[in-house]
Amino acid sequence: FPGQGFQNIEMLTSEVKEFCIKNGIEDLLNEVLKDSSKIFDTEYAQAIIVATQLAKLAEYKKSQSKDIEYIYAGFSLGEVTALIASGAISIEEGLNFARQRGKMSKGFSENSSGKRKFGVARISYYEAMKKQLSDFNSVQEIFDKINITNYIPDEAGKSFVTITGELNNLRDNIE
Repeated sequence: FPGQGFQNIEMLTSEVKEFCIKNGIEDLLNEVLKDSSKIFDTEYAQAIIVATQLAKLAEYKKSQSKDIEYIYAGFSLGEVTALIASGAISIEEGLNFARQRGKMSKGFSENSSGKRKFGVARISYYEAMKKQLSDFNSVQEIFDKINITNYIPDEAGKSFVTITGELNNLRDNIE
């Protein structure tokens, strides 16, 4: 299960909406449906992403043989989904944890004025940039400011790198 970052408003299918309502996160769903940009707000997105992954897993399992054994793994937020899917924690515990994690993560990324101070940038990845991007994580001074958190290849031959850091550092160092 992937972490936060793949979400978009189109993922909110009727099955996902039903799952959210059934499992007590209708308030988050309604906020996102009122303002679709909130799907990218950590406070709302985390629990909805877990719900989406679980709803899609249920759909997938319905289409498969009952004799299949599953092994679950997740990256970052996806680890919560993997724990729920494996039965290590309940859906209620996992969604509650994801909700709290989203609130806390948003809190870490804002300063006392409520303005966002931490950000994520998704930039195109080109072979010519490979050395420069590796320098981000090999030069301590830059590593303290910006981290490469994910490499996302896609089927169309375009790949992306997700970089996180304090907003001013992102602005100053990405170019």
